[in-house]
Amino acid sequence: MANFKFDKKGISDLEKHIEQGLKKAEAEANKAAARESTPEGKARAFARVLGRHGVENVNETELRRKFRG
Repeated sequence: MANFKFDKKGISDLEKHIEQGLKKAEAEANKAAARESTPEGKARAFARVLGRHGVENVNETELRRKFRG
């Protein structure tokens, strides 16, 4: 992680950096979910990938609902 100053511009840069990382993680998680055939499998794969990228407390129940329809 780069060095960020805690002024207005530094916080903005940090937010952009985090958003880019989350977009990459979400894209990878979507690919993993697409390889699964059931909503439960898709939710599990999605949550697993997000967990690897440091996203905590992923609600698999909500993900199952999302993948069902």
